[in-house]
Amino acid sequence: MNLFDKTNRNKRKKLMKAIDKINYLNGKETIKVGTQETKKHKFERQQRLSQGYTTKWKELLSVE
Repeated sequence: MNLFDKTNRNKRKKLMKAIDKINYLNGKETIKVGTQETKKHKFERQQRLSQGYTTKWKELLSVE
């Protein structure tokens, strides 16, 4: 336990149990924590990647 940790573990545990219960009763991902990444956002981010990001030296950025 950290002396400076202000997280209320019991409150957080109750919140997570409530979210799990809602998701169990109403379907997966009915409710999420605000910091969870959406599938759409992840897909959009992957669209910007090079197809050969580990194999094509020409696609690496060069800084001069």
